[in-house]
Amino acid sequence: MQTVDNRIREWLLFASEVAQHVAYYTVPQYGDLPNDPLSKWTPEDCVRQIGKYVSRFETNARGDIEGLIDMKKAAHYACVAYMKLQKRLEELKDDNAG
Repeated sequence: MQTVDNRIREWLLFASEVAQHVAYYTVPQYGDLPNDPLSKWTPEDCVRQIGKYVSRFETNARGDIEGLIDMKKAAHYACVAYMKLQKRLEELKDDNAG
């Protein structure tokens, strides 16, 4: 039987928190893929948004509770950027193959 490392458990707990944030906050407020505003963003747009949350965290202007929410938002944007970059690379690979 394979054991799960503590960092993996930690990641799974965090991923679950982010999934709940997306399900109960983001999608109801902004809609879902492919009809949400993020669908039009570039990976670079997403990374700029992550920077906003990093800056805000560094100032601790909104307190620890909002800081936790901001971490979920940043993770969501990181996921969207990752998927968009992955798609971009696949499209480049397809263009180069054809």
